[in-house]
Amino acid sequence: MDRLAAITMSATDRIGRVKFGHALAGAALVTPVMSVISPHGLTVVCLVAALATGIVSVHQNRRFPALGKWVGLPVAGLMLYAGASSIWAERPLDTALVWPTVAAVFLAGLVLVSGARRVGPEDWRMVRNACVLGFVAGLALLAFETASEAKITFFLREITAAEANPRPATYWSSWFNRAATIMALMLWPVVIIALRVKRAWGAVAVPALVFVVIIQTQSAAAVAALAVGAIVFLLVMLWPGWMPRLVAVLLAAGMLFAPLLVRFGVATPLIHDLAATESAWAHRLKIWDYTADLIFQKPLFGWGFDSSRYLNAHGEGPTAVMPLHPHNGALQIWLELGAVGAVAATALAIAVCVAIDRVIVGRTQRAGSLAALTSAVTIICLSYGIWQYWWLSALWLAAALTLFSAMGATERRAAP
Repeated sequence: MDRLAAITMSATDRIGRVKFGHALAGAALVTPVMSVISPHGLTVVCLVAALATGIVSVHQNRRFPALGKWVGLPVAGLMLYAGASSIWAERPLDTALVWPTVAAVFLAGLVLVSGARRVGPEDWRMVRNACVLGFVAGLALLAFETASEAKITFFLREITAAEANPRPATYWSSWFNRAATIMALMLWPVVIIALRVKRAWGAVAVPALVFVVIIQTQSAAAVAALAVGAIVFLLVMLWPGWMPRLVAVLLAAGMLFAPLLVRFGVATPLIHDLAATESAWAHRLKIWDYTADLIFQKPLFGWGFDSSRYLNAHGEGPTAVMPLHPHNGALQIWLELGAVGAVAATALAIAVCVAIDRVIVGRTQRAGSLAALTSAVTIICLSYGIWQYWWLSALWLAAALTLFSAMGATERRAAP
């Protein structure tokens, strides 16, 4: 009995030495590398880091982490309505099975963000170094893989040269599009850290290096996200006071009027001529135009959660007008959740901007935070289904690390 008590006390003592910073540092080290090796593994990274954060909070504070009402309430509203909409979805049973995992990732993300706010001064250097080291390792790995035509990926997945040779080099570089988009998000915590430790050259070198690497992939969305983020960063550096409010207004307008923007945009001569070509952007425009038609058929409540994949037209796979999802998060929300879901998503976007405005102090911290947000929105509007587990996990991990780098341990306000 004494031995069992000693073992229990030893385990409790070890848990007591684990802090919020350890969970976040582990996530910071693993996320960039995992994005190259196996992006789907980011879901595991997010859930494990959130679980560790929850355990630390319960052990130290005797309660579950405070999730923050400003962002937590819109997330809860969006998730509850999404779950309810499964009732009238195209395939209710299939979508009802997807919803719990999506909700779990959202909850894990809120826990991670809560933990990022609570990293103590004594652990700030550790997490900061983990952010930088993880990012450098991930970017170096991505550069090597694109330059070597995926040598490490071939080894890990046991793909032989005979199997790889029939494919063009562009096919293998496109494997790393997901990693490219994640690097376009993960660079902003590193930029903020570089500026906070008075390494301005690093804040310039990091985006330049990321651009050189991601341009080798096939991800136009990553390049666009980097460009938009850089522009927003510079604008916030010039006008730090009102830019968060302007970004909030633009995001709200884009979300609420997305179907109309597509409908009237496709009708303009320039966009109409582009849609008539055979380019990848022409295919996106056709998807968005078809999605807008579906939205106007059920504008109030939508077609139901995760129904996009069942609303294909003219065949399956590559021949479908909309394979799996609209490649635009705003349109997907409108399509599946209707105006009700669009209002909830708009509330979430505004809440994030309000949180940045109220919580983040310092010109460079605000600039980096808004750059990260607008980079994420750019990718959301150009790629990936909004409910994909790995993508949601990547967004929450990037949000937690950005918040940590912007708030740090010395400049804090009461979080909303």
